[in-house]
Amino acid sequence: MNNVWERMKEIMKQDWEKLAGDRSLQKAAADNFSAKHTKTEKLEKKLQAQKQLLAAYEKERDEVDVTIAAKRRQLHLAREENEDVLAAYAEKEIAAYELRRDRLASVINEAEEQQRELEEAFQELKHQLRDMELDQLEARRKEDAAQLRREMSVMKAKPSEEKAVPEEADESKMNDMERQLMLLEKRHTPKDNPADFLNK
Repeated sequence: MNNVWERMKEIMKQDWEKLAGDRSLQKAAADNFSAKHTKTEKLEKKLQAQKQLLAAYEKERDEVDVTIAAKRRQLHLAREENEDVLAAYAEKEIAAYELRRDRLASVINEAEEQQRELEEAFQELKHQLRDMELDQLEARRKEDAAQLRREMSVMKAKPSEEKAVPEEADESKMNDMERQLMLLEKRHTPKDNPADFLNK
C-alpha cells in the first residue's frame, strides 16, 4: 500500500512540475499572443489608411478624367468659334491634365500592387494569430486535463484513508458499549464484585 501511495505522490509531483513548466511557457505564449494581437490591430488600421489613400487617388483620377472631357469640349467650341487664343489655352490645359492623369494611373497601379501584397501578408499574419490562439486553447485543455487527473488521483487515494476512520470510530463505539455493559452490570449486581465474573 505504501508503494502505491509513494508512486501516486511521485506521479502527482511530476504532473505538478510539468504543469508549472507548462504554465510558464503558457504565460510566455499568452504574452506573445497578446503583443502580436495588439500589433496586428495597429497594422490593420494602417492597412485601412492605405486603402483610403488608394481610394483618394482613384477619386482624383476620376475628377481629372471629368476635367479633361470638359476641356476638350471647350477646345471644340473655341475652334468652332475660331477663338485661337482660347483654343491654345484649352490645349495646354488638356495636356497638363493628361500628364496628371497618366501620373495618377501609374501611382494607382503601383498602390494597387502594394495593397494586394500587404493584404496577403496581413492574411498570413491573421492565420498565424489564429494558430497561436489554437495553441493557447490546446495548452489550456492539457492543463485542465492534468488538473483533473490530479484531483482523481487524490480521490482514489482517499478511500483507504477514509476506511481507517470508521474503524477507529467503531472501536471507540465498542469501548462505549463495553463501558455501558459494565455500568449496567454494576447497577444490577451492586453487591457482587465484578472481578468475580472474570473467570465465569
